[in-house]
Amino acid sequence: MKILTYVLIGLLLVCIAGAGYYYVMVHKPMAAEYESLKNTKPELEKTKTELNKFKEREAKAKQETAWVNTGAAALGTALKSLIDGGKAEVVPSETRIVINIAESVLYTPFSITFAKDGKPALDTLALALSAFKDKEIFVGNVTVPSPPTGKGRKKKPGKDARTIASGRSVELVKYLEKNGVSSESLIASAYPAKLPDHGFLLKDRKTIIVISPPPSAAAPAPGQPAGQP
Repeated sequence: MKILTYVLIGLLLVCIAGAGYYYVMVHKPMAAEYESLKNTKPELEKTKTELNKFKEREAKAKQETAWVNTGAAALGTALKSLIDGGKAEVVPSETRIVINIAESVLYTPFSITFAKDGKPALDTLALALSAFKDKEIFVGNVTVPSPPTGKGRKKKPGKDARTIASGRSVELVKYLEKNGVSSESLIASAYPAKLPDHGFLLKDRKTIIVISPPPSAAAPAPGQPAGQP
């Protein structure tokens, strides 16, 4: 009987020791880890919310710039003969399309007058640009100064490059407007005779057309007055 009692007491002590070991070595660390996870849950939810917002912004940005590739492809098709002849290029970027056309295609030398054989290219350009109704279309030119002409009293002074470029841009805007391009989209600009090299195939003496989304004022945050960052 005493032996049985000792055995039961021994088993009871083993159970107590096992329970103590489980509590100290397993339950207590797990409980601490659970509390730690509970404390980090708000941070995880915040991170998840920020990640979802980032994904939404990324998807929106892709949707807003999807027109660039499709528009550049359409322009490349329309101006294919000029591009193949090295007289034009269509360069898409993330948010805009740049078209460069050699000045000899559209203008007579040292003049704002259109070239005699430039009408097909002008009409093709107008038709292609008329598709961009909700975009801004900047029309600019780069050229060289014109030398003085004539002699004596009939001598006429030359014109600086920007003056000629400005006149060409205005004339081209007028032509495009008369041939189906929205007047609200067209903006005439002029460049100096030399521009920094940005990697374009056509460097100088060219027409530059930049198509981009119109700027818009960002809506102020709730409770923030307009105009404050």
